Amino acid sequence: MAGETLDDRISQLPDSLLLQILSLLPTEEAFTTCILSKRWQYLWTSLNSFIFSPKRYWERSIGFRSFVDYVLSHSTASKIDKFELHCGSLYKHKSQISRWLTFAVKKNVQHVVIYSHPPYIMPRTFFTCSSLITLHIAKCSLVSDIVIAWKSLNTIKLEDMVVLDAEINNLLSGCPALETIVFNSVGGFRRLEINSLKVKTLKLEGYWENDSGHSFEICAPYLQHLELSRDFHDFMCCLVDVSSVVNAKITFDVTCIKDFEDDYLDSDEEDEDSCRDYHEDFKTIVQDYLQKLRYATELTFGTLFSQVLCILQFKEVPIPELECKYLALELHLEKFSLYRAAGLLRASSLVETLNISIENQPVTFWNFFFSFYIFSFNEVLTSLSPFPTSCF
Repeated sequence: MAGETLDDRISQLPDSLLLQILSLLPTEEAFTTCILSKRWQYLWTSLNSFIFSPKRYWERSIGFRSFVDYVLSHSTASKIDKFELHCGSLYKHKSQISRWLTFAVKKNVQHVVIYSHPPYIMPRTFFTCSSLITLHIAKCSLVSDIVIAWKSLNTIKLEDMVVLDAEINNLLSGCPALETIVFNSVGGFRRLEINSLKVKTLKLEGYWENDSGHSFEICAPYLQHLELSRDFHDFMCCLVDVSSVVNAKITFDVTCIKDFEDDYLDSDEEDEDSCRDYHEDFKTIVQDYLQKLRYATELTFGTLFSQVLCILQFKEVPIPELECKYLALELHLEKFSLYRAAGLLRASSLVETLNISIENQPVTFWNFFFSFYIFSFNEVLTSLSPFPTSCF
């Protein structure tokens, strides 16, 4: 193949396809294609999707800022599809960041991702971007007195933020087309009230706050899909009204102050009683969840939820009849896991599909808490067959 000349088949592709490929790359890498040939020299200027991240410029933010300014000033795109900006190291240059976002708004941007640190308040012009369809912001700040007019916004994701009740209410009132809300490690609010007929999906991926031991409420009578996952850091989530939910996934974990074995063994009697009270409260929450979600057609329960459910069965606490047709359980590798599943099946006579995933069990305070019940009912467990025939 020494004398063979290979065809440049990539360059022969139409501009629309090449731009679609370049839009998947960080903008810095897409820009460097200008040196390939005359065919590629100005192709990048037609990009309608930008991903700006100063990872390679972390020691010279001036270079990164100049690069973003250069790219945006030479952009010939009439509209921007996606604008992603990682501005964690640029917190001192808020005016420049605001100018970039204003540029995106003027180009009728549809999808925006902003990562900031420390918290950054977006320019007022951005809060009235009527073309916005999806928004993902991390470590930014919402202000309750700013008028929000995201008329086309369909999906919003907030991450690593403190959001107050007034700010959430302001957000919901300014997003009439909103259908999906995702909160990832967001705290600060005490009541999440969603009365919109259009909001169908709510995902809470962790909840945190400086103060511990409090609870927050969810009141969303028209919600259809609910997901509570990850760590809630000593907080209890109370379901006030989720009467329309058809698909629920409850897999969150709660980190008690006395979470590990050494803490438990070293704790005094008062702390131990406090933790037991905390766990008793959690059992009450589980009972309430089963009652509020009994009409859902698809249910997924995580390991902690199913462990507490097992204790309720040991204590002969009545479990409400569930109407779910799809039931998924995440269980630990323990001798009473199948008993746990069997108890749910007894209360789920309409189940058509059962999905069980089993994982190894980490050592936490909950192990010692559960062992109190496990040892007490060891003889009961031994006498039970793995799958009681009455379940099927």
